[in-house]
Amino acid sequence: MWIRFVCVVLLGMGWVTCPNALTQNAPDPWALLQEPDSTLRHDPERCEQLIDLVQAWVVDSVVQKEKQRLNGFGGWFIQTTWARYWSYIQASKQKYVGTLSRPYHVFDGPSDELDINVFVMPHTKRYVEMARAGFDLADARHRPDKGFRLDNPPNYPLPEALYFEKEHEGEKGYITIECEVTPSQRFAETLNKRFFPVLEGDYRLDSIPNFGTPYPSMGMTGVWSMDCNHNCRPEIHPIEWLWWLDLSPERPGSPTAKSWMVALMVDDSRRFHDWTHSPISGEISIPVTAPFGHTLIVNLEHIVSDGVESDFGSALAKQRYQTGDTAFMLPYIPERDIYPTLDLRLHAFGGWPRTGLRYWLSGIHPTDQGWQGYLNFSATMASMLAMRVTIDSAPAH
Repeated sequence: MWIRFVCVVLLGMGWVTCPNALTQNAPDPWALLQEPDSTLRHDPERCEQLIDLVQAWVVDSVVQKEKQRLNGFGGWFIQTTWARYWSYIQASKQKYVGTLSRPYHVFDGPSDELDINVFVMPHTKRYVEMARAGFDLADARHRPDKGFRLDNPPNYPLPEALYFEKEHEGEKGYITIECEVTPSQRFAETLNKRFFPVLEGDYRLDSIPNFGTPYPSMGMTGVWSMDCNHNCRPEIHPIEWLWWLDLSPERPGSPTAKSWMVALMVDDSRRFHDWTHSPISGEISIPVTAPFGHTLIVNLEHIVSDGVESDFGSALAKQRYQTGDTAFMLPYIPERDIYPTLDLRLHAFGGWPRTGLRYWLSGIHPTDQGWQGYLNFSATMASMLAMRVTIDSAPAH
């Protein structure tokens, strides 16, 4: 028998008042977790609000060296003579959330490299200001007389703050930020089949599994930099954490479930030795909600990983992932001298390694919508983690 939501029972009987009174409205982005995918699929502004609830960071979150360059003697020569390099805008790695404004593109580089390029336009104030400031900073630099990549996709909300027109040069459009990473080539075949495209070409993503819309919204963390190999345009490069919602009709779970695609990556282009390291350690926190009297159901689908043990993971002393049923203790209710519990049913699929990954719940509290909080994962990988996290709920028995 499932352990009941003790706090809710007591509330229903009028015996206690729990913290964070249930009459308070849940913040709007949290309410979006209860909406069906069909209402989010073509609404990038609301989808970005929901995706922005995810929090992610890596242990090595401050970049020590300002510039990176292409590999070998040629890269050194080009940087020295032609000022070609990547330079960080901020030393601390940044979170960025937006919506694709161009087809997803994979570039097959001159070496053994498949570079993912996504052009991402933000619609929430924080990231609009970040994109505009980065663009203006780069545009003030001395560089060739050539414009940034600017877009005006059809039937797409366009923030006025991102409109750009260059006098006397005939360039106008809307700023979009290029975001890039080269995932581990070791996993290319599996990633291409089960996660995202990694073979050269342009892709309309509503025809690709795991997306459900041609212009999906994505969240990411990485180095906020200028690519001075290409006119010092601002970009997130390399991406380390990447996440989005699978909004396709085929995604697993009930109609109100949310299915997250999540990756942690070390850039495999070998151009960013000082900006991204192996092994890579970090945390990601995914928002969860469950109606009162329901069990939280989490299905973890393993796609690829090369997990390793680390001092980071050991120091967290969190629960290593395991399948089965767990009851999590919630904040103390002094009026009744009890600790309510939330039931979690977690199942892992696909041959998970027994190293490098741990999970726990945090911040669970009652609202007028039910319980809400975060499901957290800590991960330490040699080069990559890719997984699907489907979060659902069902009435407790």
